[in-house]
Amino acid sequence: MNPIQKSKASIVKFSTPLLIIAIFAGFSTKAAEKPEKTTTIQVHVTDCETPAPGAKIVIIDAGWEDNLASGTTNSAGDCLMKVRTGYNIVVQATYKGEVQKTAYFATDENYGKQIVYVKFTGDCDDDQLPESATITYVSLKWKSILTFDNYFKRYRDETWDSQTEGNPYHTIHIYNPFTRKYYDKPCDECDGTWDEDSGGDLGWMHKNYLLGSDEELLKQGYKRRAGKVIAGKKCSAWSMDIGPLYYKWKRIKMGEASPNGDTMLMEVKEIKLDASESAFLAQ
Repeated sequence: MNPIQKSKASIVKFSTPLLIIAIFAGFSTKAAEKPEKTTTIQVHVTDCETPAPGAKIVIIDAGWEDNLASGTTNSAGDCLMKVRTGYNIVVQATYKGEVQKTAYFATDENYGKQIVYVKFTGDCDDDQLPESATITYVSLKWKSILTFDNYFKRYRDETWDSQTEGNPYHTIHIYNPFTRKYYDKPCDECDGTWDEDSGGDLGWMHKNYLLGSDEELLKQGYKRRAGKVIAGKKCSAWSMDIGPLYYKWKRIKMGEASPNGDTMLMEVKEIKLDASESAFLAQ
């Protein structure tokens, strides 16, 4: 045999076993890889203060918005899921058509089980007044647009009233606590602006358009009744044994009805949680 050919043959014979060893080494490396680390996320969902069974839970990768896990809460309002560590996640809960998402947080096996609390307030958390709102009220004989901000410290109340036979009237009242000015237009032909330190008609306005907290209403003798949805808001209902039925959302009076609730005396037709700065300018 030619010495060169012999040399080539020996290389081939030597290289083949090395290739086989390398292949098996690759398989053994994969088999030895550690399993991915996971952590348990427990989501506890409540409806007011009671467990919320049947809530749909999705754990989302905050970076790519991929769904990492999903489940449904049990009768205790709990849903346990395992997710891989090393992600920033968002927990999304859906209950009775309402969706809530948490701020993102990191998964870490060092934390052990991480518990996330989600509370659906529905009509049970009526005590927090919105910072600002523009609300349109209607009744059989009048229409009113209420605008407020700074938690109802500044307001504009504009009313079109047709209760006076043959002489409907249009009024505007604006109070600005920052300038301490009160603008009053009680009729189309008369208006004026005054320095006002007492809040204008702020006390009357609060009494006319707001209701007390749940605790305050109960202390006053009101009883909670079956609520309803008004202008897209789930409202609680309150009445005494004698007198009208009031509907409330976030302390805002959303409606007034006959004692049995059959006839609406006035109600909100539209509510927006913002207020235009121009609304507080005298016109």
